[in-house]
Amino acid sequence: MELLAATPSNAPVSVAPAPVITSPPPSVVSPVVVSEADLFAVEPEAFQRVAAAHAELAAAGYVSADSVESLLPADVPKPVLPENTSVFVDWAGATEVTEIDQLSFEVDVAVRSLRAEAEGPFIRQPTLSVTFLIGIDPNGKPYVAAAPTMDDVLLDNEHVSGLTQVPSDLVAEAEAGHGSVIGGTQLPGGGWSLVVMKPGPDGVTRPVTIYP
Repeated sequence: MELLAATPSNAPVSVAPAPVITSPPPSVVSPVVVSEADLFAVEPEAFQRVAAAHAELAAAGYVSADSVESLLPADVPKPVLPENTSVFVDWAGATEVTEIDQLSFEVDVAVRSLRAEAEGPFIRQPTLSVTFLIGIDPNGKPYVAAAPTMDDVLLDNEHVSGLTQVPSDLVAEAEAGHGSVIGGTQLPGGGWSLVVMKPGPDGVTRPVTIYP
């Protein structure tokens, strides 16, 4: 039998092209849009904290009549100090935050201040309650929406702590190391908490609670 030699074929071989995977250009990708409602629903307490802090800042400037820091709306006149009068705010703290509407809050701020005329001494003023309407804009920034309301705050505490007489041995021990004993409260475990008049590093004697 005669064997025939195989001859190479020059015929082209058909190869299926590999699939090409392409990503859409950046301009085609749809952005994720978060509405104010969705943003507010994530952590509403965060906006309340922002509103409270902004109201505290505004209240300090408002009571001290600082035209730069009062932060009132542009069409509301700034506070005006009498001539030769100074007002110093030593504390301002939000006491209540109420949601009025979405991204709108009513914030009550208690403000303690001192007032001086000319070269006279600073005199403690009645504590004020200043209520601001605070809004949050679409960029998350707070603003004062209107002129505030303002009232005096009555801070007298009518609560009675219920102090009772303390055993004499505890009185002697406490007064030897702390100060005169005013009274005490017996704890559920049998121990005592005592209230003593204790001098502070500034020389002021204050009532403090100790646990002997």
